This record gives sequence, structure tokens and C-alpha cells, in this order.
Amino acid sequence: SSDLRHPHSSHLIRWLSPRGGFIKLNFNGSKSSAGAATRFVLRNWKGGFIMAGTRFMEHASVLVAEATAMRDGIRAALDAGYRQILVEGDNQIVIKAIQNQMHTPWRIAPILADIRHMINSCETIFFTHTYREGNRAADWMAKYGCLLRCHSLSLFYLRLVG
Repeated sequence: SSDLRHPHSSHLIRWLSPRGGFIKLNFNGSKSSAGAATRFVLRNWKGGFIMAGTRFMEHASVLVAEATAMRDGIRAALDAGYRQILVEGDNQIVIKAIQNQMHTPWRIAPILADIRHMINSCETIFFTHTYREGNRAADWMAKYGCLLRCHSLSLFYLRLVG
């Protein structure tokens, strides 16, 4: 018998800046024994932090938390005046559903309907999938949201002193 070896390829997965004029929204949801949490981070085309948000959802599934995080992030970006948005998350179901590449699961249909309505206020919006390694800041914030246990959306901004 012959020993067949399959070459393994590895890829460096990291956060990449959006093109000039765009902001990037990374979103995530997480689930713990306490419940689920949403989280998003907005950064500019230079990688600079704009804001982050998190929300605790006691009885939500990860899928609902992920979709809610996307909606919260888009709403926050629009409320802050941004109209060119690159949305990136590691949940393929949510990304494919918002891109109409698959049937929308009924649990997130109302959330995606809200997002589709908000999209009308955008000049340009793109939705892309990333691996968890490219979404670390959002992943960390979602875990932080589980610790916070705040049912309303908590927003975090960077305030420059001096």
C-alpha cells in the first residue's frame, strides 16, 4: 500500500482595513450558560477605532445574536452618519441570508427585514464572510457582553484627551 501525503496549506487570517472612505463593521454573537450576547466594532479605513457595542440576550440563540449584532452595528453606523459600510462577520448563515444566497431562517427573518430596510439609507454596503481569526475584536466583545448582562445596547467610544 502506498502512503499518500496531502500537502497542507496555511493562510494568515487577520483583520484587513476597508478601502478609503469606507468603515468596517465586524459583528459577532456568542452563547454561554448565562445566555447570548451580541457585539460589533466599527473601524475606519485606517483601522482606527470608531465605536463598539454589545447587548446581552438571555434567551437568544447564537444565530439570533449574530443577526442582532449586525443590525445593531449597521444602525449605529448610520446614526453616526456613515453611509459606506463594509460588513464582516464569521457566521456564514447570516451573511448568505442577507445576500439572498440562501433561504432566510425564520428566526432571523424579522431582523434581516430590518437590515434590508436600513440598507436603503446606505450609499454603498458590502457583506463579507471572514473566519473567526479575522473577527477577534468582535468575538471578544461578544464574550464581554455575556459578562455585562446588560439587556439594552451598550455603546463604547474612544475619547481623545488633550
